[in-house]
Amino acid sequence: MTDLYKNVFKMVVLSLVLPLFLGYMSQVLIQGVWVNVSLHATLESASASIAIVLAVAIYQIQDKGFIKTEYVNVVLAFLAMGIFDLFHAMTEPGNLFIWYHSMSVFLGGLFFALAWLPDHISVEQRLQWLGSFVILILLGALLSLQYQDSLPLMRHAEGHFTNIAQGMNVVGGFAFIWGGVFYLFKYLKHQHPEDLILFGGGMLFGSAGILFVISTLWDFQWFVWHFVRVVAFLVITIAFYRFINRYVKQRVLAEKKAMAENTALANTLNLLKQYQTIVDETSIVSKGDLDGKITYVNDKLVELTGYSRQELLGQSHNIFKSVGSPQEVFVGMWERLTAGKAWHGQVVNQKKNGDNFHVQMTIMPIKNAQGDIQEYIALRHDITQWKKDQDALTSLLITDKLTGLKNRSQLIRELDSKAVKSLALLNVDDFKEVNDFLGVEKGDEVIQKVAEFLGAHKAPALKLFRVHGDEFALIEQHDAPVQNFHEQIIHLTRHISDHAFMVADQDIFVSLSAGVAQGDANLLATADMALREAKKSHKAVVNYAEVVVVSDQYKENLIWSRELKSALNEGRVIAVFQPVYNMQQEAIVSYECLVRLKTRGELVSPFYFLEIAKKTRLYADLTRTMLMHAFETFKDRTERFAVNLSAEDLGTPETLQYLQKLCHDYTAGERLTIEITESEGIENFEEATQFLNVIKQMGVKVAIDDYGTGYSNFEYLMRLQPDYIKLDGSLIRNMLQDPDKELIVETIVTFAQKRGIETIAEFVEDNATYIKLKLMGVDMVQGYFISPPLEKPQDDI
Repeated sequence: MTDLYKNVFKMVVLSLVLPLFLGYMSQVLIQGVWVNVSLHATLESASASIAIVLAVAIYQIQDKGFIKTEYVNVVLAFLAMGIFDLFHAMTEPGNLFIWYHSMSVFLGGLFFALAWLPDHISVEQRLQWLGSFVILILLGALLSLQYQDSLPLMRHAEGHFTNIAQGMNVVGGFAFIWGGVFYLFKYLKHQHPEDLILFGGGMLFGSAGILFVISTLWDFQWFVWHFVRVVAFLVITIAFYRFINRYVKQRVLAEKKAMAENTALANTLNLLKQYQTIVDETSIVSKGDLDGKITYVNDKLVELTGYSRQELLGQSHNIFKSVGSPQEVFVGMWERLTAGKAWHGQVVNQKKNGDNFHVQMTIMPIKNAQGDIQEYIALRHDITQWKKDQDALTSLLITDKLTGLKNRSQLIRELDSKAVKSLALLNVDDFKEVNDFLGVEKGDEVIQKVAEFLGAHKAPALKLFRVHGDEFALIEQHDAPVQNFHEQIIHLTRHISDHAFMVADQDIFVSLSAGVAQGDANLLATADMALREAKKSHKAVVNYAEVVVVSDQYKENLIWSRELKSALNEGRVIAVFQPVYNMQQEAIVSYECLVRLKTRGELVSPFYFLEIAKKTRLYADLTRTMLMHAFETFKDRTERFAVNLSAEDLGTPETLQYLQKLCHDYTAGERLTIEITESEGIENFEEATQFLNVIKQMGVKVAIDDYGTGYSNFEYLMRLQPDYIKLDGSLIRNMLQDPDKELIVETIVTFAQKRGIETIAEFVEDNATYIKLKLMGVDMVQGYFISPPLEKPQDDI
């Protein structure tokens, strides 16, 4: 109770005592006038807008039952104040100007005080008065404008307001205070915060009306009570928001409580709710008794099936059963229903004319309050078109659009069914060249013609699929065996290679490589392995039985792949360094950095893991590791150092970026030589030359490694413009015993000298070879005759 009166005391101080005190003190302390028509118009327009909007909002929600009798008067007060304040804001300062304001306060206060009217005057009655009062208010405002010369004098010549003006404002102010007292009593009785706020709003409006008496036009007090009015409007707006929010919550709680307490109609509501659920979820409904006899059908069911209502009522639901429908479906359905559980599923029903239609059906047992089944309701949704669309979509998903053959998805389904005895994968050889030569559109035409050829010439029992791109598949099933499946595949590959396909007005010949697998397990994987072996060995057809040995190689590859990945992570990929000896300077001038894998205390040659690295995407990591080892080793030395890069590296932007970074960080680019293996072959010379041009700008030199083993040596030299040629070891070994090799070496050295390219001979293993190479004019040599690869560079060899 103490807090209650504290709240009242605070509200009286804030909304009545404080505004009156501030108004009085401002009169004593602040003199003079401040004519600001725009500020005044803004304040009045804001107040009028708030009043009218709030009044309309409260009126609009009256049909929800939110408005109590004593709140209708607030709507009237706000409408009166809003209308007269709006005219007041739009009127030039003068007698009419003050009249509009005084009428706003006077009528607003009177309507606000109507809260004291007895409760037997209902909300509806008061709202009926509302329209009449609004008309009278508008009429009063317009008549005041029309007959403004007949209005009483509101302001003396010297600026003070007349007794009439002051009286209207004081009466209106005290009326607001009197209305506020009503809400104070309500607050003390019910302790609703919005009543306390309405009390404060009434006090603020009352303070503004009283302060009018001690003000003159445009003095400081004039603006003080205008601000007080704006605050009052906002305060009452907050009060109504809180009231409506609270009342809505109360209504919701009351409704929930009423629903919870309404036990008398529990059984009826339970039945109606279940009926409503079924009806709402479907438009095709029937009901049946406990024996399954039809007791009700709706119009949609009659329309769909073609039966009349009279023909259906009393019949068993089996009348809709389609011939061939699985009996077990209906047995399971009745088991669930008689157990009191709903049944959901898809069934095929039959119309009166014998046509089938598909339905998605839900059957629900309807129970009484005691849980006993009273009847059944069946809900159906016609999905016939959906089923057709689904079948069409399924066909699209398993059919190759280009050839019309079944695709990889359907092949996998067939394989998963364990019905396949043999599988052959057939791949068009070098199809990329066909696309490049004819274009993609004509390439597709070639694929179509190959599909047609295979379909026309395969054994009828074999099924043909297009797996992807340029690859097809043929399967033999257990229930449709074909004699000599392997031989038939051989026949197809031979036959197609002799056949010319007319595309773009020219004969196109294609050949196929095929991998054959037979048995029940992993046919796709084993056939693919056989196909890869056929491609690799350039055979037309390879049976998986022929490449079992290859599987051992795969296992070995997997072992090396895991070992290489582990070595990279653990820092067991290291570099060794083989000296390069300059025969003119008679000194070690460079080192070739060679990769080794350290395992079980031994160094493993890249012969065992380099190709694995390329196949398992570890090659880029291997390259970066070697480059880092090389730069770190020679950062404080003066010799040149060489690192091997493959054609794959030259087409990798990440490798170029990493190499640029190392050259920048270690400032050793001018001592680096990049060796490119000539025997690998470079497919994209544009990428390779771009790579080499970039690193040459950093001072890096380029060497062609294993020169003499490839098929386009001079093309390499002209395109790549190397600084060094490294003669392949196969030419240097036994060169003294083989005049042809000696002639090749002499030719290369002579060519290089004319082109200004230095030569390096590898695999120099004896003094005689060393002397011969020196006489030929070879610039540098390396090999065991000079030194084996070292764990680190040495100063004295």
